[in-house]
Amino acid sequence: MFNLSEIPESFMWEIVIKVPYTSKAKQQKGKASNSFREARCHVEMAMLDDKEANKLLGVAPDDDDELGEDDLDQLAKSVEDADDGSLVDRILIGFGDDVMVGDGDKAKPLPFNEKNKALFLKTSMVRLAVIRGYMAAVTGQQALAKN
Repeated sequence: MFNLSEIPESFMWEIVIKVPYTSKAKQQKGKASNSFREARCHVEMAMLDDKEANKLLGVAPDDDDELGEDDLDQLAKSVEDADDGSLVDRILIGFGDDVMVGDGDKAKPLPFNEKNKALFLKTSMVRLAVIRGYMAAVTGQQALAKN
C-alpha cells in the first residue's frame, strides 16, 4: 500500500562528487592522470513535482506530462547538460554535517546559508553530483541497481 502523504517535502541524500586528483595527490597516492576520488557528503533536497523538475531540466515530456520510455534518453542528456544552476539552486535546501570547510584537523561543518550554498555550488562537479543524486532518489535508480 502507498499513501500520498508518504511523499516527503524534502529528504537527505548522500551524493558522490567526483574530484580530480591534484598533481601532488597523484604523486603521493600513485594515481594515474585523468583519475578521480569520490568525495561523499549528505545534502537536503526539496521534492519537486515532475512538472517543475522537467521545466528546470528542459525536458519536454510526452502529452501526459509524465516521463515515458522515449523521454529517458533526453532526461539523461539534460542531467549532464544542466549546468546553469537553476535546478540545483531550487532543490538544494541544506547540508549534512559532512559538508566541511577548512583543512585537516581544523575542518568543521559548513553551516547552510545562501552565501555558503553559492560557495558549495560554485563548480560543475558539485552541481552535477547534486543533480545526479536528486535523479537517483526520485527515480529509484539506486534501488533498481541493487536488485
